[in-house]
This record gives sequence, C-alpha cells and structure tokens, in this order.
Amino acid sequence: MKEHHIFSPDDFSSAIGEPLSERVKSKIEELNIEYARMTPQERDECIKTSVKILLDPEFDASGAHRLGKWEKGWSENLQAFRERGKGGLVPGYFSATRDLVKWGKWKQEYIRPLQGNLDYKFLSIILEWLFEKYIPAASSVYEFGCGTGHHLLKVREFNPEAKIYGLDWAEASQEIIKEMVAKDVAKNTYGKKFDFFNPDESFALDANSVVYTVGALEQVGEKHEKFIAYLLKNRPKICFHVEPIGELLDDSNRTDFLTQSYYRKRNYLSNFVNHLKALEKEGKIKIEKAQRTYLGGSLLTEYAVVMWSPVA
Repeated sequence: MKEHHIFSPDDFSSAIGEPLSERVKSKIEELNIEYARMTPQERDECIKTSVKILLDPEFDASGAHRLGKWEKGWSENLQAFRERGKGGLVPGYFSATRDLVKWGKWKQEYIRPLQGNLDYKFLSIILEWLFEKYIPAASSVYEFGCGTGHHLLKVREFNPEAKIYGLDWAEASQEIIKEMVAKDVAKNTYGKKFDFFNPDESFALDANSVVYTVGALEQVGEKHEKFIAYLLKNRPKICFHVEPIGELLDDSNRTDFLTQSYYRKRNYLSNFVNHLKALEKEGKIKIEKAQRTYLGGSLLTEYAVVMWSPVA
C-alpha cells in the first residue's frame, strides 16, 4: 500500500522558510496536490529512467542554437491561442505524457503524483507567493523570457495599474502578446524582442520596476553575465528568478546528483549564484534569498528561487 499525502501550506512554508499569507495558503489548499511515496521498486524505476535519459544523445544542450525550436514551440501556442483562447497559452513542456513529468520530487525524494500537472501546480504556488510579495507596489513589471506570456496574465491579478512587458527572443512570443491585447485578454501589456545573449542596451527599464524570469535563464548556461550587467545598469527595484540552479543542490544526495547531472547535460544555468555573490561582495547588489524550494514537478528538475536588488 502506497503512503498517501496531501501537500500542505505548512509544507511550502517550511520549504521557503517564511510564513504564508492567507491567499497563498488558500491557493495551495485549492490545488489539493495529492501524492504517494515511492515503493523501493518504483524508486529504482525512477533511477533507471533517469540514467537512460542522461545517456540519451537526443537531449541536446541549451544555447543560442535552439532559437528555432523555441520559435516553433511558441508558434504552436500562438495557433492554439487562436483556437482555444487562454487555455492555448500553456507551454507544451508541461505535458503530462512525457517521461520527465510522470514523477515528481519533494525534499530530495521521488514522489508519484496522484493527479496530473504536478509541475504546473508547484510552479503556480511559487509564483503566487512571489507575485503577491513583489508585484503590487511595482509601476512596471518585466518578464524576460516570457514565452507564451501566460504568466503575464497572472501578474495582472496582483496589480491592475502597472505596465507589463513580456520579452523574449522568439518573434512568435511578441505575436502572441499582440493578439492577447487585440482580443482584450491583456491590458496595458507590451511585447518586446530581447536576447539574453545580446541584450538590447537601448531598451531602458522604467523606474520602480520589478524584473523576473521563470525557467528562461536556464537556457543560457554560463552566459548570464551580460544580462545581469544590463539589469544593473537599469537598476530595477527587485529581480527574482525561478530557475533550475545546480549550485543549490547537494551532490552527496542521490536524487540531487542525478538532477545536477541532468543540468550539466542540458547546459542549464550555471555559476549564477556564485556570480551574484561576487557582485554582492563588491557592494553592487544585495541578495535577498537564494534557495531551493525542494519542489520538483518532474523527474530531473527542481525549482529554486533567487531574489536580489541593486544597491543604491
């Protein structure tokens, strides 16, 4: 008999080390995330699947060469939005049919979700917490690497007045935002082409702005320094990132080791926290938080959160 659990507000509060608002507590309870602990046989199957993925040559590394794949993916979401409205904006990588999302992780152990969309649910909890914390007081909000723009709609729930900008290197992303505005799905919202590898220095951020990324910086590997320098020049009020960050994992733990190996294989974001710590030591920024959440909505990834701000 598998041990049955429900992910609770206390679980998330303990993971992030902060008390939760009633709104975030209600969000967690509404999602009613049920999961089961793994049997030894199921755990072994997870390890076996992880190793097979790590040995699979078809999982190519992230980088500038993958622009065409993202252009294709967001074009598919553009067509889905035209056919199904807001429901068509959810990226395909949240599909419950992929091996990576048949299992999840919690506190460095594999778990089996008893409903679908664990990855999307875990992420929605994290964003509910962060958006409530930082978005209401912002004059302008910028999501870099916004993809389909589906997070921008959530931002609007927390701030009815702010200008909202969705930036992405794929032109299909800007087309989606244009149609969102034209169909009155989004208001006071703007799309802009932006490349992490070659930041547009002429694009200035508004005063009292909030900047965030969600699973976007993961694509740049070690090449994040130009983007951070761009942000420092523009001095947003706060920046927060929800990304896979290997520096915050523990390689002595079996599950973390496999996750870290996957990050290396995919050339995901690396040396990011160390770079920010060096900037903090130089007195250029203040790191508010850099921690893992222990929430993994798939077999080989886990969400981490980094928050920082330029020093005045």
